[in-house]
Amino acid sequence: MNVETAPLPVRRDLVSVILPFISDGNEILRSSALRALAVIGASDPGLPDALAAALDDPDPDVRSDAMQLFAEVARPEDDRIIVGALAGDPVREVKLAAIRALGRLRATDGLDILRALAADRCEDRVVWEDDQGDWDDWLDIQVAAIEALGDLGDTGAIEILTGALHDEFGQTLDTPVFAAFRALGDTGIARLVDYLEDSGALRRRRAATELAKAEADVLEKHLDRLLSFSEPEIRQSALAALAPEDRRCRAMARSDPDPGVRRAALLRAARAHSGLAVACLSDDSESVRAAALSCLSDDERASLNDDLVPQLRAWIQYAGPELAGASSRELALLAPRSAGSQLLDVARSDERPLGARVAAVRACEGLELSEHHGELGDLLASPVQQLRTAVLNVLWARVRDGDVSAAALIARAIGGTLLSDDEGSRDVPSVRGNEAGVPKGEGGGKRRIRISSDGEILELDARPDQAVQQGKSTIDEIQSGNLPTGDGPEEAGFRRGRRQSVEGPDGYADDLSTVAISLASDLDSPEVRGALVSRLEDSNDAVRAAAWNALVTKSVNLAAIDGFDVTAHAAAGDRDARVRLSAFSCLERLGSVGATLIHRALTDVDGLVRAWAVARAEPDCVARFVNDPHKAVRDAAAERLSKEGTPGEYGQAIRTAIYEEKAAPLQALIGVDGNGLTYLTQALAAVDLTPRRIRTVLDAVSGVAGS
Repeated sequence: MNVETAPLPVRRDLVSVILPFISDGNEILRSSALRALAVIGASDPGLPDALAAALDDPDPDVRSDAMQLFAEVARPEDDRIIVGALAGDPVREVKLAAIRALGRLRATDGLDILRALAADRCEDRVVWEDDQGDWDDWLDIQVAAIEALGDLGDTGAIEILTGALHDEFGQTLDTPVFAAFRALGDTGIARLVDYLEDSGALRRRRAATELAKAEADVLEKHLDRLLSFSEPEIRQSALAALAPEDRRCRAMARSDPDPGVRRAALLRAARAHSGLAVACLSDDSESVRAAALSCLSDDERASLNDDLVPQLRAWIQYAGPELAGASSRELALLAPRSAGSQLLDVARSDERPLGARVAAVRACEGLELSEHHGELGDLLASPVQQLRTAVLNVLWARVRDGDVSAAALIARAIGGTLLSDDEGSRDVPSVRGNEAGVPKGEGGGKRRIRISSDGEILELDARPDQAVQQGKSTIDEIQSGNLPTGDGPEEAGFRRGRRQSVEGPDGYADDLSTVAISLASDLDSPEVRGALVSRLEDSNDAVRAAAWNALVTKSVNLAAIDGFDVTAHAAAGDRDARVRLSAFSCLERLGSVGATLIHRALTDVDGLVRAWAVARAEPDCVARFVNDPHKAVRDAAAERLSKEGTPGEYGQAIRTAIYEEKAAPLQALIGVDGNGLTYLTQALAAVDLTPRRIRTVLDAVSGVAGS
């Protein structure tokens, strides 16, 4: 139970003892008391009056905290107090909270001051902190006033808001003013539409952006005008107000000059207009054609099957990523028996964009691929992580369907045996560096090199005794233009000379294993389970941690693993905290967690491991962990005390935290059991509590300790 959800009578009792501290002589206590009251949120009838009095406090921080809370609990009759604070308190935070309060109360008494602040600084009636004029503060207040006028629906302020757009000091207020226009209903929308013809392109774009957020019924009367604008953003914003059945929506999908608008109109109108998606398959834009494929009905797919399948095959082979991806998905639906071969060919082609290759793999997920395990294995050996991950997802889907060969590939990927040592740890081929800056014919020719772990350039074509650093630093080699040129398709055309991301000289066998483990939905296959067990003592921390985590989170019969108890006890001392935590959890499932192991975990350097142990330790040793520096440990100890400790133990823990002036453990104790508020109420009422201890209690209630 949290402080906010404690029983209302309990919170009200605590509020009653905190209220006097609002007027305490110690200004720190006054601020702490206000923050605590803001968290408790109890509806004490005396709270608004106490807060109103605190608005006259000499300390600006106290006034700011008071107004923040007052904005949430003020009553309609407090309008004048709020307006007075807005005009008379120089503190920026007080003014902002006052404006928020006027908006919450729907206070018409505040319209006059809000209109004035939306127009100018009002130095004749508003007090500011900086007599010289702090325009940053003024801008914040002006923006808040503009937003409040919109929220209050003050159509009488339309001209004032329009004037604010032409601020003489150069402040750009388009965004808040246009948002206010939108909130003012038809009157404001009409003004917003007018700004679509502004001479400034940025202002027109901002007006269009705000119009796109308006309700369709408000835009309806302005549709003809909106659809006539040349800017595609404006026409697209009007689409939201067009009914899908509207003939104008169909017309835009077919003939609008902007492909983005055509695509948006198609997605909106396709279901309402038979044949529209089919017609858009001949659009000039690949993006529109891709959308059209997704909009085809089952009947349309069936009628087009003979003509569409060859077209899909062509698009998969030659189109850009978006259309190729959509075509891959459609081909898998229309030609499931023959699609796999072409999709995997595309996935393995270095000449196709990466997005198209990944989409081709993903489209294979529901296909019969028993004849293509060789190709899938090749893709698992790809240096491109996105491809490997997509293939793993396809294979796991096949495993769920009972594909034994797919399970074997997964097992080899997890076990690190899919790739040979050279493949699994090979250096990724170097990519040309700055050849684009070398005149044609003046490059240094092709060289085979690799970068050592120390950053040295090693010649691979040299004799074994010469495969050492050639006397130049990496930067020297880059500047000389002698880095090797690639000989693959990635070096063709506009790609020449571009940087490419690689996974580094450590290779990718371990990454493949880690991802394969993390994607596992279950580990029922003996081969897969055996591969997982083989990685439990791997030298790579990430692989080892992933393997142990899988044992905790997946469905695995731990008792069936030979020698697992010994392995788990050894892993409880692993250097990686993730492994230790998983090992402890596995031993618990085996019923092998005794007092010695719990003590070992209680003294672990990792907070999450200690928290696990605290939740399982003997109750008599839990209380001391309420003071642990790690929040998870404190929370675990507090929960044990609240559920299993005696009232005396729980109360003593709270009193100890108060008297030791430790707000963090105190917050943990009251955060899990609202009954702890009763102890705090009694403590705050005690006459012997020092100001520092009072502040400890107040800060724990407000959450300062845990923030």
